[in-house]
Amino acid sequence: MRQATCIIQKRLTTMKWTTALLSWLAAAVGLHAQLVNPGFENGLQGWQTLCSEGTGISFDTAPYGGGTMSARIRCLGGEPSDCWTQDQVRPMIHQPLTSAQNGSVVHISAWVKAEPDVPGDEQWVGAVLVLGWLNGSGGLQYASGACAYVDFGGGSTEWTLGSLTCTLSGFPTGVTPMLFLGGHAYNNTNGHVLIDNVHIALGGSGTQLSAKAWLDGAFVPAQNLMRDDLRAAGLIPLNEPNSAIFQDGPGGETIQPAVLAVTGNNAIVDWVRVELHLGPYLPGNSLLIAKRNALIQRDGDIVDVDGVSPVTFNTGPGHYHVAVRHRNHLPVMQTNAILLNATATTLDFRAPGLSCFSRPAPYADLPRRTVGTTRTLWSGNVDQFGALPRGIYYTGLGNDRDPILQAIGGVSPTATLTGYHRADVNMDGVVKYTGVNNDRDLILQNIGGVSPTAVRYSQGP
Repeated sequence: MRQATCIIQKRLTTMKWTTALLSWLAAAVGLHAQLVNPGFENGLQGWQTLCSEGTGISFDTAPYGGGTMSARIRCLGGEPSDCWTQDQVRPMIHQPLTSAQNGSVVHISAWVKAEPDVPGDEQWVGAVLVLGWLNGSGGLQYASGACAYVDFGGGSTEWTLGSLTCTLSGFPTGVTPMLFLGGHAYNNTNGHVLIDNVHIALGGSGTQLSAKAWLDGAFVPAQNLMRDDLRAAGLIPLNEPNSAIFQDGPGGETIQPAVLAVTGNNAIVDWVRVELHLGPYLPGNSLLIAKRNALIQRDGDIVDVDGVSPVTFNTGPGHYHVAVRHRNHLPVMQTNAILLNATATTLDFRAPGLSCFSRPAPYADLPRRTVGTTRTLWSGNVDQFGALPRGIYYTGLGNDRDPILQAIGGVSPTATLTGYHRADVNMDGVVKYTGVNNDRDLILQNIGGVSPTAVRYSQGP
């Protein structure tokens, strides 16, 4: 059994940029380890070819939510080509990682898909990821350790998210680490590998974000502010509640009582979760790079645990998709990745013009609620892990209405419960099933207000 090569079209070498130009461009615009043209929307512009020959690369349709183009690389499972024996180099496309060095933690994601010539042979066709450098004669040298050579996703005729997190090692002093992508075929199988939406971020610390959002349950349109009833009643916990609610491990953020003593527009409304994701999100697949439990003010500003500063993440600069979660609202994530670094970037989820991710049919839905000229996060997701697919349900197994009745005792629908509870949809500090300002009506309203069996599907990760 021999591993063969994926051939790359020689005529596209006119689209190459030199390593020096790429390095200069990355430094000039603060891209750090990010890639030029990661989605192949401009062909191979920004990518260089290594040991290219034949007519092996073309462009094809992209995964949902990932633009319009993907790279389609030919893989042959027969005899290796001439360049196979030259430093055992496989024909590949590559770009430099201008800020990476030994010891750097690298996060990489890409969408890949196998297309064998013979249906059913996709297990013999896959994508290859290599981290290494070019030697003096232009040959590929592999780095050592977990980053050296990876079968990166593939083996499926459906788009699949491949991801890798590793620490760089084995690079000589003075070389520029490079990312190499290609494909392979085994067992005399021929086919193609499709690659799209390649994203890279470096580990580190100090990345900052100034996000803004409205929580619909607390939003008062006439004031263009949210209520801070939970804070005024002394109900907001000093320790973040989200890790237990979302069941995703310890967070540990805490706040000082003085943070909750602030009144006015900057008064704290509640805890929220802010997440950084690498690469476009598709249903069931998301590469979470960093998360931070933060606070949201009455005017929509999302701030760190000191109550005033931008949210700081323990990750390096890079292009990220930002998601915002709340314990009883549907999450939201913007469509296009934004550059984050040590200078706080503003991202306003209240703005009507911000493009937010929406799932494909049959689960497509509005990612945010329209309230006048602004946008809010949908309230009513009381049972975060109830019915599937995720969303707001009024009836059925795992619905969001029953937890309200259960919270007040499950017997008398007119009973109430005071405190900090997820069943408090309107965030006034009181769980109510019936009567004025009850929490149940908001769920019915947000699924459409007509049919109790309708569903408001979650569009977040």
